[in-house]
Parts: sequence; structure tokens; C-alpha cells
Amino acid sequence: MQQDMWELEEFYRIQKGVQILLENRVTLAMALGFIIGIIMGLYCKISIVLIYAVIFIIRQVCFRQKKYKKLKLISIKRYSRYIRIIFNKKAVRIIIISSIIANSILLYQNYKYNNLYKNFDGEEIVCRVIVISNIQEKDYKDNYKVKVISVNGESRKFKNTNLFVSVKSNSHEKLEYGQELIIKGKYVEPEIRRNYKGFDYKEYLKTLKVYGTVNLSSKVVVEDRSLNPIFIFFNNLSLKIKYNIEKYFNDQTQAIVLGIILGDKSKIEKEVIENFSESNISHILAVSGMHMAYVILIFNSAFNALIGRKYGNILTSFFILTYMFITGFSPSVVRAGIVGIIVLLSEIFRLRSDKWENLATSFVLICIYNPFLIENISVILSYGGTIGIITLNSKLLDILKNIDEKKEKVKYRRKKNRLKILELLKQNKLIIKLKEAVILTISAYLVIAPIIIYSFNKLAILSLIVAVIVGFIAGPTVIVGMIFIILSFTRFKFFIFLVTYIEEILVNIIINLSNFGSKLFANNVILITPNILEIIIYYTFLFISIYLIGFHFKKSLNPSEIRIKNLISLLEYRIHQNKKKFISFTLIFSIIFTSITFIPKNLKIYFIDVGQGDSTLIITPKNKKILIDGGGSDSKNFNVGEKTLLPYLLDRRIKTIDFAFISHFDTDHCQRNFVFNEKHKA
Repeated sequence: MQQDMWELEEFYRIQKGVQILLENRVTLAMALGFIIGIIMGLYCKISIVLIYAVIFIIRQVCFRQKKYKKLKLISIKRYSRYIRIIFNKKAVRIIIISSIIANSILLYQNYKYNNLYKNFDGEEIVCRVIVISNIQEKDYKDNYKVKVISVNGESRKFKNTNLFVSVKSNSHEKLEYGQELIIKGKYVEPEIRRNYKGFDYKEYLKTLKVYGTVNLSSKVVVEDRSLNPIFIFFNNLSLKIKYNIEKYFNDQTQAIVLGIILGDKSKIEKEVIENFSESNISHILAVSGMHMAYVILIFNSAFNALIGRKYGNILTSFFILTYMFITGFSPSVVRAGIVGIIVLLSEIFRLRSDKWENLATSFVLICIYNPFLIENISVILSYGGTIGIITLNSKLLDILKNIDEKKEKVKYRRKKNRLKILELLKQNKLIIKLKEAVILTISAYLVIAPIIIYSFNKLAILSLIVAVIVGFIAGPTVIVGMIFIILSFTRFKFFIFLVTYIEEILVNIIINLSNFGSKLFANNVILITPNILEIIIYYTFLFISIYLIGFHFKKSLNPSEIRIKNLISLLEYRIHQNKKKFISFTLIFSIIFTSITFIPKNLKIYFIDVGQGDSTLIITPKNKKILIDGGGSDSKNFNVGEKTLLPYLLDRRIKTIDFAFISHFDTDHCQRNFVFNEKHKA
């Protein structure tokens, strides 16, 4: 009885502590609901209302029947209290309502996509459209993004949908931003993924809110400037900034500056992008939170000094919106911009600014605009890295601090002058900043590592060092770039050339570091694709480990932490007490697990669509792998071996390659029939 009372008291104490996470964070609960609703719509393709209805009916039936109350092991009432530790009634209501809203938005948008695919695929259509993007802004050459007013004279169903208008490269047709046109052309439904982990163009276009492509055959200009004057102003401003950058910088530098300042990578050579990716510094070419932080730092410091903190915050918020406009409202910029504006305005109105609420607000707004963005890899990495910094950075710094304190208490027989040097190094500001930068990078990387492996089958190891060094240089590069943009609209030629010279030096250092990082040994380890269960196990193990290590160094522990610590100590004692049995069991388990792989299996034959026919992968009963006709390159910019075959062969279900140090997947070897891991001829 006493034990039960203690457990009940402990339960309510934990409940009170953990509910702080969601009790006053309405937007965070709403964001969780949006994630649930969108995932149900994407992968189950059914309304979540039906699922909630089934759960409600089961709950009512279970509570009304007395026989279920007697069976304590399956009592819903008993186990539901553990759910209430995190999710109180208020949070549950918000999650249910927000998940229904998100699910409804996604299903409605998906209905609009399918309606357009079904009605117009392969047909000639006449559309009234407004051009909402320039060709310079697109990764796909000769494609313009347009907003639809009507299709074949019908406006109700297809109004405000977006399309790509494809113009032939040798054609003299040119579309201008803001033009209202009547176009005629053949509508093409986007291609779906043809192989496992292949590129799904249809899903990619959904993240851009684009419904397909129209191959332009003719056009008639109705009006030159049909868009809102504000949008036209910001578009002209963006073009002017790009013109100034191209005017003052050389070809290689201007391409990197456009990427770092505006996120425009269209002029960067493929080899340079690959070097940045392999050096784990490609994030500086995608405008994100780091860039937004420096925008806020520059403008907020200047405005606060000139007109005061209140009006300075308001003007800084305006410039954040301006920066979001000229960078094309990319998801990572929107996330950082919304968070920055909320923080600035909360100071003005003296409101509570919570990092979880701010992050959740940006996520909810992005999902309301386009719920398919939850599948966008840049969105996932952006939010994943931010969550890693919020949850792990402070804990890892505390662990490092406690380790240093423990080391100081231990007496070592060393010379006094050596101890003085070590103390000076520990107190050095540069060393402290370097430690913080390393911990910050590790915090973000620990969370996004499984996502990178799942998406790209790569794991950068040594390049983390390069990423930390570039992090120190990227800040001044962004700041100098922003100063250049401001000065480029003035007539101070001397200062413009001075800033240009400094920016070129910084950019060249970043380029040289990316070249160095891409050539490091064992930099990119190619791994097989993990399954969802492995990713869940990783995150569970990661956060439990950080939690356990954290309270291991704590001086005062609560009853729950004391109990957990005692259980760990007991487990260590039992393992040490039965050391021989534990080693024997581990060896036997390893031998059995290894022996299973040598048992002959069924013959397996896989057909892989490589664009020019089907490649054939044969896995024999003795686990020999034979690849026949790997295909060639469809174009100079698309490597079939690297983009199609390698992701397929790294599938967990096939497991053709365990891991390897691969810098380039040679398609020429695929054209000649070859075998992985075995010297066989097809």
C-alpha cells in the first residue's frame, strides 16, 4: 500500500514537471497535431476523422462493459494516465482539432492535384495565367512558374493553382515577371518515382505547390503588370541586387556570393556544389537561420543606435520581410524570419518569447501554406538541426563543464608552468568559442545524421572539422556581403571596391576549404538505407543517453533519478558478477546471427528502371550479386549509376552493399556488366 502511494505521488510529480512542455504551449501542441494529420493524409490517404471516430467508439464500449474493468492488465483507464503525463486534456483537444484541420487541408489539395492530372494529362489546354517567377530563379532551365486564373475558361476549380510553363531553349519566347498571359500548350503530368529511393518529380512539385508543366506553343500578352506593385518592387530589387553582384565580382566569386547571400545556386558549377556537399558545408549556400541571424544583427544594431530599440525592432522586422521576399520565401528563410519577427515584436509588446513556441509557430504557418512541405528535405534538416541545438547544446555544454571540473579535482604530478599554460588555454576566449562552436555543430549533427543517411546514404565524418572552421568564416562573409548590397546602391566607389576585395578573399578561403574537405580520407562513408525502426531506436538511445549522462554529473537528484541511477548501478554489478556468462552469451548470439547469413536463400531477380530499359540484379542462393546492363547517362547532368542504381542497391531489403568509402559512382562500370563483392561475369 505504501509502495503504491509512493508511486502515485511520484507519478503526479513527474506529470507536473513534464506537462510544462505543453501546458502553456498551445502552438507546440498544434504543431504536433499538424504533423499527425499530415502524415495520416500522406501515407494512409484517409481522413483522420474516421480514425478518431473508431477510437472514440472503442473507448466507449470498453468503459461500458464491466468485464473490462476487472481485467487490470488491459484497463484503458489505468494506462491512459501515463499518456496524460505529457498530454493533458487541453493539449489533447488542441492536437485532435489541429490534426483534423491539417489532414483536411492536405486531402483537399491532393484532390485538386488528382483532378487536374485526371482531366488534362496529355491534352492541349488554354490557360489565363500570371507569371510569378523569373527564369533566373529556377533550377530547371526554361521553366517559368505561373499562377493560374482559369483553365479552358473555367476558373472556379483551378484558380490560384501554380504551373510550370516550359519554353523551348532555342525559342525566342520570353516571359516577364508580373505579366498576365493567355497561353496554349500541352499539359504534362509530372513523373512519379520509378524505383525505390528514385527521384519523385510529382512529389517534388507538390512541395513547390506546382501542379504540372505546360509545354508552351503560343501566348498572348493581356497585361504587362498584373501583380501587386509591392511584389513587382521586391522582384525588381532582387534583380538589381543580382545585377550589382554580377557587375563587381568575377565569375567564380559572384556565383558563390549569390548562393551565400540570396540562396541562388543556378550559376554555381556542379563540381563546386559537390565539394561543398562532401565537405558538409552546403548549408551556407542555402539561406537559413544563420543568414537571418546576421541580417537581424546588422539592421537591429544600426536602427537601435539611430532611432531607439522600439522603432528599431519594427524597422528590422520590415527588413526581415524584405529579405524573405528577395530570397524567394524558401522554407528555411521563412522559418528563421518568422522566429526573428516574433522575438523582436515580443520585446516591443513585452510578451513571453518561448523558443519552442516560436519554432512551432513558423512550422504551423508553413504547413498551412503547403502541407506537402513536410516532405521537403531542406525543411526536415532545418527544423531537425534547430531542435538538436535547442535540446542537446546546453546539455552537452553542461556535461563538458562537469567533466572539466572533475578533472581539476584529480591531482596530477605535473610541473607548475605546464599547469599555468593549460589554465591560460582554458581561459582563452578563442578556445572557449571554438569549444562552443564544436558542441553546437555536434548537437545539430546528432539529430540530422539519420535523416542524411536515409536521404543521401552518406555520412560525413572528418568534414565536421571543416564545417566548424567555415562556420567562423561564414559569419563575416554574410556580414560583408550585406554591407556590399547596401553600398552597391550608393556612389561610394572606393568603399564598394574595398568591400568587394574583402568578400572575394573570404569566398576564396571558403572555396579552398571545401576543396580540402572533399579530399579528406574517409570523408563520405556510403551506408545502406536505415529503416524507420532503426531510426526510432537511434533517437531513443540518443536522448536517453544524454539524459542519463546529464544527471550522472548532477549534485542533487530527485527520487526518480536516484531510482534510475541505482538500477543502472545494479545492472553494471550484475554484468560484472556474471562476466563470463555475459561474454559467452554474446559470442553465441554473434555466431548464430553470422551463421544465418550463410544459409542458402531463394534466388532473387530485381528489375531496375534506368531510363533506357531495365537493368537486372540477380542475387543467387549463395548471396552472390550480379548486375546486368546498368545503363548509361541520360544527359551530362544526370548520372544513372549515382542517381538511380546506387540508392537502389543500398536498400536495406536488398543489402547489396554494406558500407564503403565511395567518392564517385562510375557509370562506365555499369555499362560493362559487373558484380558487387564477387568477381563474376554476367
